[in-house]
Parts: sequence; structure tokens; C-alpha cells
Amino acid sequence: MARPKNVWVEEDRGYETPCHIWKGACDSHGYPVERPDETGERQLHRRAWVQKHGVPIPPGYHAHHKCRVKACRNPDHIEVLTPLEHRRQHHMQARKTHCKRGHRLDGDNLEIVGKDRLHRCVTCRRLRDRWHAQKLRDKKAAEATQKAG
Repeated sequence: MARPKNVWVEEDRGYETPCHIWKGACDSHGYPVERPDETGERQLHRRAWVQKHGVPIPPGYHAHHKCRVKACRNPDHIEVLTPLEHRRQHHMQARKTHCKRGHRLDGDNLEIVGKDRLHRCVTCRRLRDRWHAQKLRDKKAAEATQKAG
């Protein structure tokens, strides 16, 4: 059976121009992939950049999504960076003022964790901890009911 020619759609994801969202297979990190091409490259966002610019991505360099959407394969949203520049870009992006649920990221509601100094929302962590604790209590109650019955 023939595969569709384009398995991507244009979507406005909040960046300057629409993302080209891949609807096919993705790797375990969420990046769009296909069978390796003649260079051995599987990741489609890297292939898209190479096709647009006509030069290969140097070994050891990273393809950074400026739009922050891993499934995007729009070459205009991708820039090639050294690993150090890539880490700096992600560090700058980490300086958000609010988490994805709208809580402010400052003062007592901000925790910086790990060697990468990730910024985390304390309110979201507490909600997540409560949810996991409740899930564990529910599991134990179900097991106790099963043993009793």
C-alpha cells in the first residue's frame, strides 16, 4: 500500500509563522522520523533544514526548534546550534514568568532543581504529589477490598 505523500499539516502553535506538524511516526523523544535517507538521517526536522539550506548539519551540532514544538518540521523554525548554544537557548526559554497552568514562577512558588537548574512550579508539584498520593491510597483500598471479599 502506498504511503501518503505528505503526512503533515500546517498549524498555528503560537510562533511567528505556522508549524508544519508531522502526523506520522515519531521517536521516543517526540521528534518526527522516517526510514533513514541516503545520509542515514531519520529525523525529519533535520532533513527539512538540510533540504532548505543545501548543506549538511555538522556532526555534533543540534537542530533547535525555535517554535519549541518537537513535531514541527518547518525549516524556518529550525536553527543549527552547538551543544553549548543549544543549552543556553533552553536556559533562556526556562526564564518564563508563568508555568503552563498559569501559576507565577517566582518567590516561594519557584524551585530550581537538578544539575540543569530546571525551573519548576511548586504549586503544580504539590498538586501532582497529592494526585499520586491519592492514586496510591485508592490502589491500597482496592487491594484491601479484594482481600476482604
